[in-house]
Amino acid sequence: MLMLIETQNKRSAVVADQTLEEQLPSSLLTSTARTTMTVPLREGDRYRQASVDGLNRLSIVLSGGEDPGP
Repeated sequence: MLMLIETQNKRSAVVADQTLEEQLPSSLLTSTARTTMTVPLREGDRYRQASVDGLNRLSIVLSGGEDPGP
């Protein structure tokens, strides 16, 4: 899995290997990048918080929990 943060435009992306696709569908990765991670980026350049929020959301899903959403 790779998380990218583009600082100039405050955008993010999350991509994963095909082996994780069953657990982390592309819709979840896109939602994590566009909603979960974008809010802290746009509300004060909080790059660390954006990363932590995204990782926490995906960690919950990988651990078998229900997606907590944005």
